[in-house]
Amino acid sequence: MPTTAARDTLQVALALVLRDGRVLVRPRAQTLHQGGMWEWPGGKCRAGESITATAARELHEETGLRAQRLYPLISVPWCYEELSVELHACIVTACTGVPRQPAKWVEPAQLVHYPMPMANRGILQALLLPSLYAITPATLPPAVLEPYLAAGLRMIYLRGMQLSTATALAELCLDYGAVPMLDAGLAAQATQLNAGVQLHHQALLAATARPQARCVGASCHNVRELEQAVRLGADFATLSPVLPASSHPQVGGMGWDAFRRQLAAAPIPVYALGGMRVEDMRRAWACGAHGVALLSHLWENPPAVVQQAQAVTRDICK
Repeated sequence: MPTTAARDTLQVALALVLRDGRVLVRPRAQTLHQGGMWEWPGGKCRAGESITATAARELHEETGLRAQRLYPLISVPWCYEELSVELHACIVTACTGVPRQPAKWVEPAQLVHYPMPMANRGILQALLLPSLYAITPATLPPAVLEPYLAAGLRMIYLRGMQLSTATALAELCLDYGAVPMLDAGLAAQATQLNAGVQLHHQALLAATARPQARCVGASCHNVRELEQAVRLGADFATLSPVLPASSHPQVGGMGWDAFRRQLAAAPIPVYALGGMRVEDMRRAWACGAHGVALLSHLWENPPAVVQQAQAVTRDICK
């Protein structure tokens, strides 16, 4: 797992400026470490300086832009042969000025065509993923799912479904611009459907290569499984159970402190799972999670719960 080693770790803050659905990137100077690759504005944290303050300062120094509103997105520990770094990515949702050249505005989904340092992979995934990940029960009629999609649900794990049912629901998700995730046993069909694959922990530990799918998630319960998810090149993981879940009331949750400790060294986005409610999104973010994965709480409430989650996200990002 490419995390920090037992040596001094360079703390770096990055500013991901969003404007009109695009993000600002710059070519890295050839004389620097990994020169010639593309990067986000950013630099080393000064003593006593907060992550957001560093991101705002570096953004202004490098581009001339002044951040007016920004918030932390993800922290990624990484160990190169030459040095260890911890990258703290911040999203800038409002700024003033015109960026100095060279700089380019790129749609996030197109950044895969721009060579970037390996440590940035987890940051790019976090930029693309929604903060709410839905998990379905084994049976879910299309008429029940569709209002949630219409309300803005954008990533759904169609868990434990037969191929015919999963195919119909996946196509419905795609019609709404959402990403359907299928079980590992349907990986071949997922590729044909342009769907993702969610690896349950047995499939995760048995896997030797990343499934050929547009997106790969990993269901993890401990650090060992998170490490395997990173080795396989998973795009994100769920970590559970954080709290006791109604679906598994006999299993106690690890609690928020243990959750925070376990995901601290994961260089990919992680969703909190197990007993989660929309109201837990703030706590999950404070612990370093990308968001929450909802099962029972989502389907026991009307589709407006999706918009409630979006409102919480917007409020956190102010």
